[in-house]
Amino acid sequence: MGNAINKLIEHYSNVEKKKKSEYKFGKVLGCGSFGVVRECINKQTKEVYAVKIIKKKKKHKKNFNFEKMVKNEIKYLSVMSHENIIKFKDFFEDKHKFYIILEKCEGGELFYTVVKNKCLLESESIQIICCALEYLHSRNIIHRDIKAENFLFKNKNTKIIKLIDFGMAKKVSGKHQLDEWT
Repeated sequence: MGNAINKLIEHYSNVEKKKKSEYKFGKVLGCGSFGVVRECINKQTKEVYAVKIIKKKKKHKKNFNFEKMVKNEIKYLSVMSHENIIKFKDFFEDKHKFYIILEKCEGGELFYTVVKNKCLLESESIQIICCALEYLHSRNIIHRDIKAENFLFKNKNTKIIKLIDFGMAKKVSGKHQLDEWT
């Protein structure tokens, strides 16, 4: 019995090592309270993505469950398809970290870009944000961490912005419950 479990663990480890080896990790794109985001390239297709790397922690001051947050983010992003929501590509983990492969956005955060460049009017920003939220709410999903820092421009030459960071998102059972949260 113990030998079969060891083989299963070894197989799982090899699958994850193989998956990680499919990507070449590059420069740091950003840092957050739970991890770092780096550029990554799929070695076979040469497509460029962002990888959100989250360290697994045994304990956190507030008993925060990192694994639940990561699985939550994957659960929601993997089923969404909207031009103003970051696209999910892949997920894997190793002994120490979680890796979420996402569409790369290189235009900066909404807050800083609007303040600095004035490239997007406040009314346009609000319209785009409402469009993303309407999409989520039509699926009974609430984001629970809406702020300008959680919207990124796709690139510096576009007005396309993407909602990111779905670790705190939650699915509610119906319109009544959705109304309570909004």
